[in-house]
Amino acid sequence: MAWLPADPAPAHTLRQGKAPAAPPATAPEALTRTARHPSEAATRYFGNLTAGYQIETADLAAALTRSVLVPSLLVLDMCYGANVENLYQLRTHARYIIASETEIMAYGMPYDIVGPHLFGRPDPVAAIDKAIAFYRGYAYPYYNASVIRPQGLDSLALLVLEAQTRHTLPPGAEADMQTADNYPATLFYDLGDYMTHLCAADTPLLHRFRRQLARTVVHTVHTDSFYTNGGRTLPLRTYSGLTTSAPTAGPHAEALRRTEWYKATHP
Repeated sequence: MAWLPADPAPAHTLRQGKAPAAPPATAPEALTRTARHPSEAATRYFGNLTAGYQIETADLAAALTRSVLVPSLLVLDMCYGANVENLYQLRTHARYIIASETEIMAYGMPYDIVGPHLFGRPDPVAAIDKAIAFYRGYAYPYYNASVIRPQGLDSLALLVLEAQTRHTLPPGAEADMQTADNYPATLFYDLGDYMTHLCAADTPLLHRFRRQLARTVVHTVHTDSFYTNGGRTLPLRTYSGLTTSAPTAGPHAEALRRTEWYKATHP
C-alpha cells in the first residue's frame, strides 16, 4: 500500500469507504491479495492485510542501509510500488528500481521469462519489455512498470517543491487527472499528470520538470488499461511512471504529511 502506515484500512475496505477489523492472516496469503468476489481476480500484496505480516518502507530502507552492498536493481513486485512518496524513502538504496503505478495481477513478474535480465548484469529495460509482452497474451492482460533511477528523485523533489510553492491546483482538477486506483477517495494520481495540471500556466517550469522526470524514469511500459481488485478495468490515458498522493484528502492525509517526500516538496 505504498506510503500508507502498516495495518492501514486494507484495500478492500478502502474501496467500501470504511475500515472494519482486518481478517485473520495466514502465511501463504502474505504475497497475494485474495479476491473478494467470484468476478474478481487476485492482485499482489507485499505484507498482507494485517500488521503481523507488514513492514514499513522506512524499516525496509533501514535494513538495506545495514547491507554491505547497494543492489544494482530492486524489484518492487507489488501493487503501488511506483508511488513517489514510497520510492523517495528508497532513493539511496538501489541503482535502479522496477515498480508499477497501479495494482498488478497476483502472477507478478513472469520470472521464468525475465529472470535472465535480473541477475548477473541486470537489464531492467529488457526485463519489463519481456514482462509486458507476456501480459499481452495473459488471461488478465493488464500490466505497467517503470525503470526508475532513484538518485534522480532529489532533483525531482526540488522542482515539485517549486511548483507547489508557486501554484495551486485549479478547483476540480482532480476529477480530470489520471488516477491509479479505484477507491472512493483516490489515493494515487499519476505524478506527470498532476504536475501538468498544477503547472498549466507555467510552461517553463513544467518543461524543466519533464526533463528531470525523463532522467529519473528512464523507461516505461503499460497496457491501455489497468485492473483493480474491485473487479474493474480503468483506462491509462497517460503514464509518467510515478504516482503521487499530493492531492489526497481524507483520513490518510495526516500520515501523508509525515512522509519524507511530502516534507521535501511542500513549503
